[in-house]
Amino acid sequence: MMPDDTCLAFLKGARMEYVISPLGDLAAVMSFGNEINERTNKQIQLFVSKLEKEKIRGIIEWVPAYTSLTIYYQPEIIAYESLKAELEKVSLSPGDSKTDRKFVYEIPVCYGGEWGQDLAYVADYHGLEKQEVINLHANREYLIYMMGFMPGFPYLGGLSEKLAVLAREAKAECDARCCRDWRESDRHLSC
Repeated sequence: MMPDDTCLAFLKGARMEYVISPLGDLAAVMSFGNEINERTNKQIQLFVSKLEKEKIRGIIEWVPAYTSLTIYYQPEIIAYESLKAELEKVSLSPGDSKTDRKFVYEIPVCYGGEWGQDLAYVADYHGLEKQEVINLHANREYLIYMMGFMPGFPYLGGLSEKLAVLAREAKAECDARCCRDWRESDRHLSC
């Protein structure tokens, strides 16, 4: 192990770097860097596929996120240092090509009207016609980085830069128009 507690393993010839740290007394977090991208996601998914095979006694569940994996465990069955050692062994075990499997899910989307009041704002922001925004958004595949805090809510990546709007700017626009329930809503760019 390296002095700064960073661990190294290899993902199909590329270096996998992560840091394991405690999260209270019932969980550990494996951080795979700070960049939200497909490579980091593949590292997390590869590690999860290895972890599923190991069936380490005392692990309750794991929760993948954008750049980390939280592992919940029973300290009366496995101590943190032992868990950490087991996780390091898992990272060095051979990979599984199943992590490259690709599933495509179709998600229905409503554009405009009461279900997409931000359509006109995004179009105006980028100088596009509404139909261009719809085409740019609908005609591509997105990567599901993680499932969210609301059951079944996927956090997607891969939005075209031509559609990107800072959420804070969109919120200000919504507040100016009509948005009273922004904080209660999970719709990031909709009022």
